[in-house]
Amino acid sequence: MTTSVILGLPGSGKSRLAIALANALWEAGRPAYVLHTDLLKVNLRQCFPGDLRGPGYAGDFRGKCARVRPFLESQSVKARRDGYALIVEGTLALEWAPEAGLRVILEIDEAERHRRIAAKHRSARLALEAQDSAGLAEYARALAVLGGQDVLRLPAQSALPESVARILDQWPAVP
Repeated sequence: MTTSVILGLPGSGKSRLAIALANALWEAGRPAYVLHTDLLKVNLRQCFPGDLRGPGYAGDFRGKCARVRPFLESQSVKARRDGYALIVEGTLALEWAPEAGLRVILEIDEAERHRRIAAKHRSARLALEAQDSAGLAEYARALAVLGGQDVLRLPAQSALPESVARILDQWPAVP
């Protein structure tokens, strides 16, 4: 099995795509696990209280990515050893390229992103509306320049089954 990393701006549909991909893998008889970096960050905050405050892209997001990277790598090693697909979703996976993995970037225009944010639950919407715009702009630039053979860019507005199919077509074959 292998690892897939799903990246994108807040509101682009990372969680939705990660869960749909995991469901598709399970339906095909391939066990899968979704690791949300926001949840990992909350747990790690107990160990590193000053390093992981706020949204993943806020403040020193590169430092946050570096702090989380060893934990992502260990989960990827465990997934390969135990034979399940690992789907990592979230901003804090930005600077991590898993061995034998695929990085998916959901691209979304601002109008659609704001429409999606407005449709979220009130608490999520308030959190997203109070975004650190400088940190978000830096994160968006980092996403824009991310490249390589292991990167697949998908329009966030694509139908979910189409996006999942495109990812599965590109999914590296790992024994």
